[in-house]
Amino acid sequence: MCDSHQFGRQQALSLLWEWTQSESLRKHALAVEACVVGYGESEADRLAMTGEAREALLNLYATTALLHDFDYERHPSRGEHPFVGVRELERLGWPLEMRTAILGHAEYSGTPRVTHLDKVLFACDELASGGREEEDEGQGVCARRQPAGCDSGCGGTGCGSRRAHRVLY
Repeated sequence: MCDSHQFGRQQALSLLWEWTQSESLRKHALAVEACVVGYGESEADRLAMTGEAREALLNLYATTALLHDFDYERHPSRGEHPFVGVRELERLGWPLEMRTAILGHAEYSGTPRVTHLDKVLFACDELASGGREEEDEGQGVCARRQPAGCDSGCGGTGCGSRRAHRVLY
């Protein structure tokens, strides 16, 4: 993982605020953070993580979520986002696992979503975007419902949109 003092939430927020002026994009980042950290807590519980290891995992999840779109306002094209941001994060020394998850949240990047963080970021970005595929159902940020016919065993506690459900289960 990374040094939580060098690469913590405050540093991520500073970078986000520096690159992103739009209040709606800032709110989106915070909403994605809330979702991603929630899934990170579940994963930490599943892995029986405690202490510094748990804190490091949750820090990675939070900072990844906060920075997943930090370059979007300056570089909104598919040819630039999220590639420009990931190069900047690499230049600054942010962890590879974060950068890979950020690349994976853009379907067109060609980066496979392999880790739990990769999948959760992709799904939570959808949830915090208002569930574009689910807008007709009136679901908002991080909606908690189980799609009809779901047999994942999630009990409706973490599916959100059908797209997010397909990614996570």
